[in-house]
Amino acid sequence: PAVYDWDKDDALSEAPLDDEADLPPHEVWYEALAELYAVDDAEGDACLASCLQLKGNQVLPSIFTLLFHIWLFEADHCTLSRLHMFLRGLHKLFWSDMEQNAYIYRGLYVHLVDLGLPHVHSLLPPGEDPDADLQETSPATVQAANKPVFDDLVSIACKYFFYYCDPTTLGLFLEKLEPLSSNGELALPLCDVLIREACLQLEAIKTKEVLDRLIGDLQHCKDWLPAVSLLEREKLVRALYSLMTAGGPRYAQRSTRHIAKATLEVLCPEGRWTRKWINVCFRLLHQHYFSWIKSLVLYLRDKAWQQVLWLYGLLLSPFSAPKNDYPTKTL
Repeated sequence: PAVYDWDKDDALSEAPLDDEADLPPHEVWYEALAELYAVDDAEGDACLASCLQLKGNQVLPSIFTLLFHIWLFEADHCTLSRLHMFLRGLHKLFWSDMEQNAYIYRGLYVHLVDLGLPHVHSLLPPGEDPDADLQETSPATVQAANKPVFDDLVSIACKYFFYYCDPTTLGLFLEKLEPLSSNGELALPLCDVLIREACLQLEAIKTKEVLDRLIGDLQHCKDWLPAVSLLEREKLVRALYSLMTAGGPRYAQRSTRHIAKATLEVLCPEGRWTRKWINVCFRLLHQHYFSWIKSLVLYLRDKAWQQVLWLYGLLLSPFSAPKNDYPTKTL
């Protein structure tokens, strides 16, 4: 049989790998498939029917989000049940990116902020009553997007902003979302949502590189921190304090503690020296340091007591009876 010559017969060996013109137009595979299913209705319907057969499978939300994130925000495809599945898929995909310290789904995040949020906001019914009886409404009204779903989408956008975006663009991000939340669409103000989600991320992230980067990026919130409510600011300070301690419950490394301390000094500079003195005092009372401090105090106490006894004896020596060296006679 003929021997296959890889150097001559392999077509891939002739393609220049460094030529950018030969690279595919899409960075990742899911963007190409999402655009295909958004344009070709037949292919999209067939794939959607196949995906719905996986109902109950835990990977279905992720697959649906990857393949239909463009199709979902076109025409009248955006229903409440699909948005719920899209939300679950978003959280799983973004969290897997963060755990691996990768940026595979950055394009999905950009699509959510640029197109997804404005589209869902345009579908919100005016004068929505959250306490309305759903049994008295039509099925189309029940399946329409509502404010809680929009609130969840904005929360996800705020939660992963510092991971996928440049922190220096925080002002542009808030300006872009401010018109979407100016009429009471969110349960909290936009700045409060951003700080709340950042605090939740500080408590949940386990990857050191991602955690250190998030703590450092929070310094860019200094200009918007006065607009945040006192409750959310206290949550942020408490989360940073938990990362500044050497022990539990976080057991943060030394570099992480230094970054958290620097961030807290930038965000709250008014109590800087007070925090330093409190930190020094509590460190001195720590068991690791208190053992030798206790020994030193006991040593100084014993030496001081010896000096007092010596002075006392020195003062009483002139008044003491002279010592008689001659033997006394006894009768």
